[in-house]
Amino acid sequence: MHLRPLLLLILVVITAGMLSTVVRAQQAGYAAKVPVSDTSDAQRNHAFAVALGALLARTAGQQVTAAPGFTDALGNAGNLVQSYQYERAPAGSAQPFVLVMQFDPAAVKLLAGTLHKQLAAAEPATAASSETNARVWVAPIRSAMGFARMLAALRADSQDADAGPVAADANGVMLRVRSPLALPALLAALQADSHFQVAISPHPGADASLRWTP
Repeated sequence: MHLRPLLLLILVVITAGMLSTVVRAQQAGYAAKVPVSDTSDAQRNHAFAVALGALLARTAGQQVTAAPGFTDALGNAGNLVQSYQYERAPAGSAQPFVLVMQFDPAAVKLLAGTLHKQLAAAEPATAASSETNARVWVAPIRSAMGFARMLAALRADSQDADAGPVAADANGVMLRVRSPLALPALLAALQADSHFQVAISPHPGADASLRWTP
C-alpha cells in the first residue's frame, strides 16, 4: 500500500472514532431515569414529561419553564423519546421500577429554541403586568381539613398571596389567586416547596393547575 492512501485510511479511522465518542457523549447528556410505580401508559407518559421538563431546565435554562408552550411540550414528550426500557428498582426503593429513556438531542434542542422564541415574544406582555390575578386549580383535595392545610401552605409559600375558592368538585378546588408576583414567579415560588407541583395536564378554565401533596 502506498504511503498516502495508508495515511488517509488512518485519518478516516481516527475521525470516525472521534465522531462516535462525541455522539455517545451527546446522547448520554439526553438520557434520563425516572422511578415509576408500574408499566402503564399513564405512568410512562408522566415519566416522559417529568424527564423532559428537567432536561429542558438543565440544558436550556430554568426560564424556559415559563414559556407559553412549555406545558403543551411536556404533554407531547413521548414524541421526543428515541428509546426506553424498564429496570427493576433497587431493593427498598419507593417505586418498583425505573424507566430509562433516551431523548433525541436534535429534537430537544429544536424545542428549546422554540420555547426561547416564545419567551422573547411574551416579554412585553410580562413587563406590562407584573402581578397575578389568576384562576388556579389545585388537586387532589379530599376534605375540608385538607383544603385548609393546602390554603395555609399556599399563602405561606407564595409570600402571602390572597387566595380564595371560586369553585370545587370531588377532586379539587378552583382558587382566585392575587399576588404581587407575576404568575411564572408565583408558580416557581410554590414549587420550591415539595407540596406543590405544576400539573402536566391543565384543568379547563384555569390559568394554572397545581398538584397538591400533603
